[in-house]
Order: sequence, then C-alpha cells, then structure tokens
Amino acid sequence: MPYRYLEGITTADVAFEASGVTLEEVFRASADAVLQVMLSNPDALHPQVRKTIVIKLETVDTVSRPIETAQCLLHDFLEKLLYFKDAENLLLRASEIKFRQDSRGRLDALEAVCLGEVMDPSRHFLETDVKAITHHHFGIAQTAEGWTARVVIDV
Repeated sequence: MPYRYLEGITTADVAFEASGVTLEEVFRASADAVLQVMLSNPDALHPQVRKTIVIKLETVDTVSRPIETAQCLLHDFLEKLLYFKDAENLLLRASEIKFRQDSRGRLDALEAVCLGEVMDPSRHFLETDVKAITHHHFGIAQTAEGWTARVVIDV
C-alpha cells in the first residue's frame, strides 16, 4: 500500500502519508488514501465515468520553490476530487497524471484522468464524509526513495 494513516497528528481529522517513486505516484496514492477514507470498499468502484481534471496554477511566479508548486497542485487536485463527490456524487480514482511546465521549465499545471462512478449505496459502503483537505501539516518532500506527501483531511 503506497499510503499509511498517521496517529497523533490530529484529534478530530484523519492524517496520512503517501509515497511514490515519482511525483505522479504520490499524487495517485494520495487520491487513493482520500478515497479509502470515504469508501470502505474502494475496489467496488467501477470505471464507468471518465473525468479529466486540469489544475493550472496562476501564481507560479509567487511560489519560490518547486516543492511549493507541487504542494499547491496536490492540494487543489485532492480538493477537486472532493468537489466531484459533493457536486456530482462521483467517486473517482486517479488513473493517469501528467505534469506540465511553463516556458522556464517550472511545474505549473497537472492533467489527471480519473475514472469512477456515481455513488451507489447498494454497492459503495460509505465510511466518512470528507469535507476538505486542510493545510495543517500539509506537505510534499523528495526523499532518497522518491516522494512523500503528508495530508490532513477534515472529516
């Protein structure tokens, strides 16, 4: 499992750390961890709906380090998955993630293909209603093995 839930980080929310060899893998693992908080049986999710999520940062010039840009993209990406859950009753799993760079080679956008379906209470066992992705203890780090992300979810 490319993510693990963390104890002692927060008292009323859920925290996890996701990892991956690549930045794309850590984004997918983070999305899977959020889905697992919401759904006790994420394997029951069928790829019936395809959504392409594009996140473009408008403030790349104000972000001083590439890690901060990746953090902004991850936060906005996870929030967008929650938006589809709330607005369209869609549960989505990230299938493919691609990053884009601006003309100076700085990370400034992501495009994610997500697959899933409309919630079906007869097949999807909902655990927790995730309200938001917080900024509390939120971060991404590059490690010797790849990447890790720490996320706290408001439930």
